[in-house]
Amino acid sequence: TEYRDTLLHLHRQVAPDATTIHGGMARGERQKALEAFTRTGRLLATDAAGEGLNLHQTCRVVVNLELPWNPMRLEQRIGR
Repeated sequence: TEYRDTLLHLHRQVAPDATTIHGGMARGERQKALEAFTRTGRLLATDAAGEGLNLHQTCRVVVNLELPWNPMRLEQRIGR
């Protein structure tokens, strides 16, 4: 998703056991979240996870909410 408010709503209402990543997290927090994702297999993230992370070995399905206007940003999301 693009917005943290949407991310937090999804986390509360849909997948409270999922790991989350957003732009307000410190580097150490993000690393711990990624480690948890490899164990749990469920990740909710803002666009902060759309660049610089290689999740393709762990992730098989991507669901996009709040699609970006720029198709290259969407491509970047899916590629990570």
